[in-house]
Amino acid sequence: MKAIISTLIFIIISTTGFAQQASVEDRIFGLQLGLTSGISAYYEHKLNHSFALRTEVFTTWGYSKSLGFEINPAIALEPKYYYNLKKRKEKGKNIAKNSGNYLSLRSMYWKDPFYEDSRKHRMYLLPMWGMRRTIGEHFSYEFAAGGAYEIVPKGKDELGLSIDFRIGYTF
Repeated sequence: MKAIISTLIFIIISTTGFAQQASVEDRIFGLQLGLTSGISAYYEHKLNHSFALRTEVFTTWGYSKSLGFEINPAIALEPKYYYNLKKRKEKGKNIAKNSGNYLSLRSMYWKDPFYEDSRKHRMYLLPMWGMRRTIGEHFSYEFAAGGAYEIVPKGKDELGLSIDFRIGYTF
């Protein structure tokens, strides 16, 4: 897993010099409803012309045989590298509100307030590929997929997959 994360970081850093002119937005704030991520409020801040840092507060939801349906509060920090903004702009496509494809390394933490079990205290690292598109002035949709490395305190870490589809409103 460390090799995958290192390779992803190397690719992101080594290609930042190629994108010029087109740039991510300075600041974006919005609300989203996700297929697996629940309801979220996020803030994306420009780091340079192709990088943005997303901070997010959201709910996770899911179902398991042992616990039933559950909803949990969570936080995330996600540096995003938008790699095709220049190409989209040259083709006359919309890049407003960071409409483009991206690579990211999402770090996420959540703790179920109703359980004391160590499995209810979770941290994740998620190397992701995603795409974000804006519809009209304020609406957007976002799809992301990638790996998931779950860090379980006092337990066995796990690998998995992460897929999410979100619709949202950007202010």
